[in-house]
Amino acid sequence: MHDGKGTEAALTDYIDTLFTVEADSPEIVAHETRSSAEVVVLSEMPNPDLNNDGGVTITDVSLFLLLLPTGNPTGDFNGDGRVGTADLSILLQARSGN
Repeated sequence: MHDGKGTEAALTDYIDTLFTVEADSPEIVAHETRSSAEVVVLSEMPNPDLNNDGGVTITDVSLFLLLLPTGNPTGDFNGDGRVGTADLSILLQARSGN
């Protein structure tokens, strides 16, 4: 908690790196990181207007959330063959522009 007393803070997010720290330990403590990243560069921003009403609104976000567990290619905005968080990011970026 950065209170100078060593108070632990509850974690709300998943941490993929684990560090172990021991006082007065002269040995190096190893850590393991497991992560992967994929970058897709789009030539132009896709149109995530799922209900074709001329704008990206909360309705489109709701429709996307319905498509997310189905893998329906209608929600694949970046063309990587999957419906996932990258597509949600595109949708939310278009939404914030409204």
